Order: sequence, then C-alpha cells, then structure tokens
Amino acid sequence: SLNAPLQMHIVQEPWHTIGVDIMGPLPVTQRQKQYLLVVVDYFTRWVELFPLRTTTSSDIAHILVDEIICRWGCPTYILSDNGPQFVSELFTNICSSLGIRNKTTSNYYPQTNMTERMNRNLKPMIAQYAQENAHSWDRHLSKLALSIRTSVNETTGDTPAYLNFGRDPKLPLDLLITNPGNNEPLLPTSISTEVDTYKQYLRKDLLTAHRIAQEHNEVRKMQQKNKYDQHSSKRSFKEGQLVWVSIPSVLKHGNLILYTKDLAVLFKSLVLPLLSSTVFPME
Repeated sequence: SLNAPLQMHIVQEPWHTIGVDIMGPLPVTQRQKQYLLVVVDYFTRWVELFPLRTTTSSDIAHILVDEIICRWGCPTYILSDNGPQFVSELFTNICSSLGIRNKTTSNYYPQTNMTERMNRNLKPMIAQYAQENAHSWDRHLSKLALSIRTSVNETTGDTPAYLNFGRDPKLPLDLLITNPGNNEPLLPTSISTEVDTYKQYLRKDLLTAHRIAQEHNEVRKMQQKNKYDQHSSKRSFKEGQLVWVSIPSVLKHGNLILYTKDLAVLFKSLVLPLLSSTVFPME
C-alpha cells in the first residue's frame, strides 16, 4: 500500500478541537433549507447541527463565530475537508485572527475527519426524517442532536452531555419513569453552602470524567492507528522530486460522490514544498 501511517491528533479538553462538515443537498424544506452543517467537538463528541439554504464562506463563518465561538469559546484547531468554504480567504482570515489553526483533510481519505464519520451515522437518521417529513426535516434537528448528546459514546464511555457539563440532562422520558419526592424543599436551607458543595463535587467529577474519557480516546485512537498502519507504508519525498501520482476517479450517483482507486488516473508530477511529514502537494 502507498498509504502513509495514520497521524494521531490527541485532544485533552472539551472544545480544543472541532470538526466541521457539510451534508447535502437534502430535500428542500418549507424554509428553503437544503444543506446541513455538522460541527463535532472531538473530546466530548458533542454535536451541533445547523440547517442552511446555501453553503457560502460567509454562511459558515457566521455560524462559526455566532453559534460556536460565542457559545463554547475559540477552539485551537478546526478540522475540515478542503472544500471551497473552508479554504476561502474569508474563512482562513477569521481563523487566523482568532488564533485558530485550520487543518484540512484530503477528499480521498475522509476517514481522517471525525465529523465525516459522524455524518455517516447521521445520514440514515436524516433520511428517515426527510422521508417522513420531506419539507420539515430541518425542524427536527434539535431532537436529533439531543439524542446524540445524551447517548453513551462507545469511544469515551460517557455521554457528550456529561463530559460537557458534568451531568446528564433530565429528559422528558425521565419525568415519566421517576417520581420526584414531594418533601424536597424548593430552595436549599443554605444556598451558599449548597453551591460551594456542588461546585467542589462538579469539579472533582468533571476532572475524573475528562481523565477517563481522555484515556478511552487515546486507547481508541491507538487501536485505529494500529489497524490503519497494518496496510500502510512510510515513504519520504523531497521538494522538486519527480513522482508518479494516482488520483482516484470520481463517481457520481445522484447526490452521492464517491472516489474509487479502481479507475485511478496516473500521471507524473513534481513535489512542492512539504506541508507535513505525510502531506506532499504536487505541481
């Protein structure tokens, strides 16, 4: 195989690294939405879903600032594919001015982007919503996001909500299967004492949860890397070197775009200045 060994991206805290990806076009809704912007926090697996009419750089930048940064703070990294919205001058300038490092992945190897993997799980859910409510799937996204945020992730061993807030939210179903005590006071007898106690408990609980999640993440990533590297080989190229390049052919099936190596185009090219130890741009 000509694949390079998989590069591990270690994340140690919530909202340090996020992935962004665009799904669509989907069935057009009554509000003229036909695309879905998916944002995933790599540490907690918390997902944000934003329906869009268009997918311009301005649309994406607006959501990044107003809906992500204003809510969760500035991430250190944003991972995306190299779609025009994410490599545009506007998007890269915003990231640069906020101290965010924008890293792109190859279209041919979307397995390196967690958000695209999340989308593979989302597509059947969106398809079901779209089939049952073709013109209103965008109105159900908050419920879909809630189900993901409150489901235990097999990699972290916790729900995204718990890793984000230190507790799982009370869901409508919880109210049907539990019986709150009638004797509970509406307010604690000593608010300051209760708050201090809760803060200490929450901090301790969050630190423990984050440590466990980080350990799970690192183990899972190492397993994925080892599995991937079994079919890879490390190769090194120099700037100006003449090499053969294989570009997978593009197959379109409806709105689905696939890349296949079976019909790959082979041509000669010169290696340009290296971007990293495994990314070699070609002339």
